[in-house]
Order: sequence, then structure tokens, then C-alpha cells
Amino acid sequence: MVPAHWRPHPARAADRRFRPRGPLIKALDDTIERRRGKRISAKGIYRDPVRSSDRHFGKASGLRWMSLMLLAPIPWAGRIWALPLLTALVLSERACRE
Repeated sequence: MVPAHWRPHPARAADRRFRPRGPLIKALDDTIERRRGKRISAKGIYRDPVRSSDRHFGKASGLRWMSLMLLAPIPWAGRIWALPLLTALVLSERACRE
């Protein structure tokens, strides 16, 4: 009978490859989800950075989401990816008052 040899699980080996090698960098981002309708109570009117300029104030109606992301360099992609950790709905001032 051959004695059994312990080998690490393949997932453990992959875990070592993806372990960060430096400081953990986190980022916050807010996103406007354009929504219309009477039954959406948390919607608000926000400044739209895509439609706005120095002279023009663009507005968008909808829901505002805040996301906490981990910025991680992905070796096979050749760039840094923002991996979402937590996303929460930010209520408008009107929705908070009601």
C-alpha cells in the first residue's frame, strides 16, 4: 500500500496567485440610474456630468447609487479593474423628508 501524500487544494494555489502585493486601494463612485414612474419613491433630480458643461447644467431624474470598489490590477487584462464590494441606494432630499 502506498502512503497518502498531502497536496494543497488547487483553489489554495490559485488563491496565492491573486493575493495583493501592495496596499489595498479603494474607490467610491456614484451612478445615476435613470428611472421614471409614479411608484419609484426614492428618485430625485441630480446633476448629470455627461450632459453638463461649464456653461450648461444638465439634469437627470432617477436613482442615485453609491459603490465602494476595490481597485485591483488584473495581470491578464493589462489594466486596473474596479471590483465592487458594496453598493447602496442614496435617497434624495425629497425622499428623506417624506
